[in-house]
Amino acid sequence: MKPQRFLMGPILLIDLCLLLTTTSRGSNSILPYAPPAVSPYGVNLSSSSGCSSTVSETDLFGVQPNDTVNISVSTCGIDCSGDVITIQAIDGGTVTGSNQSVVDGSGYASFTFQAGSDPGVLRLTFLDNGSYFMTAQIWVFDVTDPGNNPPTVSCDCPLNYCSLSDLFRQPIFL
Repeated sequence: MKPQRFLMGPILLIDLCLLLTTTSRGSNSILPYAPPAVSPYGVNLSSSSGCSSTVSETDLFGVQPNDTVNISVSTCGIDCSGDVITIQAIDGGTVTGSNQSVVDGSGYASFTFQAGSDPGVLRLTFLDNGSYFMTAQIWVFDVTDPGNNPPTVSCDCPLNYCSLSDLFRQPIFL
């Protein structure tokens, strides 16, 4: 028996197994449980100053000191309807009302958060049925020295993205 024929059967079997375990078109992984490289979760934020945006874990959402922020977070869409989402304020600020929300029929859980008066980053951690799934970051603007503010996602700036030079031109409302 030639070695090439001997190996052909196992190679075809392996190819067939890989083909059957492929998750979907566009996926980079053949493992159906492999986590994505970037979190697919999104958080919709809207502040009491009228700003709203959808952010990812790497974005900073800019708010004025003491702003109230309405938060709507999606875990895995309507498939997670009924899951209990818990929000934890890590660096300050206050979750007003309950820190737990049930995912509704459209796949979202909603919270209200009160930013603090001190400038800086406020991280919010989200748990789905007790397991960590994402963090959102809110930046409380330094109204006394706008040069201390990093670039943020905010409707106070053109194209919802502030650079330091944009912040110097923006009116500050207290």
